[in-house]
Amino acid sequence: MSIKMNSSPEVPAYLFVILLSGLVGLPGAFAQSPVSIPSKSAAAQPVSSYPDSVSISADNVPQNKPSGPSLGMVAAAHGIRTLPFTPSDPAFFHRNGGKPGVLSFKTLKDLGRVLKKAEAQALVAGVNFNTEQVVLVLWTTSGPPDGVLSFRMEQGSGGQQRGVFFVQEPPESQIRGMRFSQSAHFFSVPKNMNVTFAANTQP
Repeated sequence: MSIKMNSSPEVPAYLFVILLSGLVGLPGAFAQSPVSIPSKSAAAQPVSSYPDSVSISADNVPQNKPSGPSLGMVAAAHGIRTLPFTPSDPAFFHRNGGKPGVLSFKTLKDLGRVLKKAEAQALVAGVNFNTEQVVLVLWTTSGPPDGVLSFRMEQGSGGQQRGVFFVQEPPESQIRGMRFSQSAHFFSVPKNMNVTFAANTQP
């Protein structure tokens, strides 16, 4: 008995030409699209600097890192100096009134009401109590964007000039309240200057 096998159909020659030309072009295509691996130097770097005008809350200031807001040219022109201070007590704001305001200290002994002796001595190292006084400003804000502590001179009762600390809020009305901060900062001011804290923050 004999078995008859069917032969495979012939593939046209032009198909072989198309297939071969495609295979020849593949190495070039891969060579034109190399895979790039990002280097370590291209990795994102963390932000390590913050604006000087932004107040740092007494509750989250890193220890042994003095901080203080920049009050601007008006304060500088009237002899207002920021005294570097880092509270060691996380409850410093609440222990000294717990609400926005200004406390004045005429002598080193007066500072003993709010600071330990060593802290008070370090704070007033460059203060001359014969011509200066020390004030503690307690203030609050919310954000972002946060308000910043500012200073202005205004005419008080009887025509006498007085220094006013206030919180400069963002100029435009925005949704704020993701965080609430309570801050405490010391300043040196002229001894004969009356200072106060504005009851209402400025728009």
